[in-house]
Amino acid sequence: MTINNKSINLVIGIDFGTSRSGYAYAFTDDTKIYGKTDWSGAPAPYPKTQSHLLYSPDGEVIAWGFDARKKLAELQKDADKYMFFQNFKMQLRESRQNNANGFVITTKNRKNIVVIDLIADYLRLLKDLALKEIKEIKILNYICSDLQRVLIWLETLKSGNKPNYQDIDKVVILISGKNKLLSLYSSLLQEQINFQDKISLLKQDITNFQQKNSQQTQYISFIEDEKRKLTIENNNLRQNNQRLSNERNYYARQIQTNTQQQYLLQLQDEIRQINKKYNDLEKDIKHLENERNELVIEKGQILGKLAAKQIDKTTTFVTYTSSDDNIQHHILYQEFKQLKDQEFNAFSNKLFHYRCEQSLALKSNRKREITIIKSVLSENILINGMKIFAENSDFSPEILENAMKVVRPSFCHALGIVENSEISKILSNELENLIKQGIKFVTKTSSNDTTKRSWNEEEFTEAVKDISRTVYTALQIAEETNISREIRTNTDNLVRKGLELVKKIASADPPGNLWIEQKDTLFDYEKHEAVLGCKEGGKILLTVYPGYVVGNRIFEKALVFTEQEE
Repeated sequence: MTINNKSINLVIGIDFGTSRSGYAYAFTDDTKIYGKTDWSGAPAPYPKTQSHLLYSPDGEVIAWGFDARKKLAELQKDADKYMFFQNFKMQLRESRQNNANGFVITTKNRKNIVVIDLIADYLRLLKDLALKEIKEIKILNYICSDLQRVLIWLETLKSGNKPNYQDIDKVVILISGKNKLLSLYSSLLQEQINFQDKISLLKQDITNFQQKNSQQTQYISFIEDEKRKLTIENNNLRQNNQRLSNERNYYARQIQTNTQQQYLLQLQDEIRQINKKYNDLEKDIKHLENERNELVIEKGQILGKLAAKQIDKTTTFVTYTSSDDNIQHHILYQEFKQLKDQEFNAFSNKLFHYRCEQSLALKSNRKREITIIKSVLSENILINGMKIFAENSDFSPEILENAMKVVRPSFCHALGIVENSEISKILSNELENLIKQGIKFVTKTSSNDTTKRSWNEEEFTEAVKDISRTVYTALQIAEETNISREIRTNTDNLVRKGLELVKKIASADPPGNLWIEQKDTLFDYEKHEAVLGCKEGGKILLTVYPGYVVGNRIFEKALVFTEQEE
């Protein structure tokens, strides 16, 4: 048989299947076809073995066919380090990953294996096994042809013919020669196997060297690219640095110019404010001089009344008791506590929930927001209400204080008492009561129109509405929004109760006073009480509830909000 003018003595057919593969062969001088059915690891004779490959972590084939899966099962815990492939033929069509070498399969340990390399390894293993089997078949055929002669000679002996002793010698020589040939073939076959193993190792070394060389080439190329990028980036940074330096110098000059202009404008503004304060001080001085003249007149009148009473050192001190028309301050104090602790507190929570419906961000700081609401209610209802009724009282606290400053020295001198002594301090309350009665008496006799202003219901209701509007404004609740009827009603009721209470406090005899502290005022343990969780010291941020004071006696300290404790 010839193909392309070449003599062909052997034909091998390899069936490379998706799940199983096999081979068959025939010699051109014989019509018999040889196929393999005794595959290693097969559970039973079968014309094909499995299309499976098992690689070591170093990339060497350690098992194939039926043996691949069995070997993988034997590895157990170390199986994840090995690479097992099956049905890889279909990846030539179905794989969506490829690189410069073709389609690839990504293993569990994230190695990319080229599909064509898997196929080449598998076909090489089939080819090597087929060639090894064919060589063994050819040797056996050669030996069997000579043994046939021996068997024919032995048949002649069975038929009774006389043996030819020369033929016996030939048979002995022939068998002896065959044994030498078999021994020589076995040696040559072993040397071929060793040589093939060495070739395989050399090929693997060459492959590894090529891979390392390729990696080194890629790494060198990567380093050179990075070097070029860093050079470009360095140049860009230098240019940006120079540009930023120029801009910094430019803006520094601009800022210096603007700062000087702003400082000049600030100085001009301060000069205007100083001039305004100077004018205000001049007006205050004139006003104080007028008040001083009035107090001198009042002083004479009061001293005259004191002399008429013939006060001496053994004077019995009269304790003030209010008439039936005025409520005792300890009763008003209980009403004040109930108003702030119960009604102010409950309504502050309602307002907080209403404001959260308008802005959900307020929920993140609930405690501070409710504190601010209480402070707004206190300032607008209690403090502003106190100012309203204080303006309509018989005399202001400032008049009383100025009168005390003028009368106290004369009083102590008339009684022969040192002004800052303990007895002077004890007599201060009695002196204050006497001055109040004297001022009321002088005021009452000097004018027929001295009665306290009475508020009718219409005026009182209008005052309630005005204060309610100031509360909405302070809490940034626009009146044009759809404020619920419940909120409006509760606000008006709370304002009305607050005004009625501060009217009683201001109208009491002696009158009481409510006060709040300015922001950044230093905390005073005798006058202030800190909100729970705040420091009892430092600067005050805001007053939550006002303090309640009558003369020099503090009924209730002001509840203040200071810096939060860490």
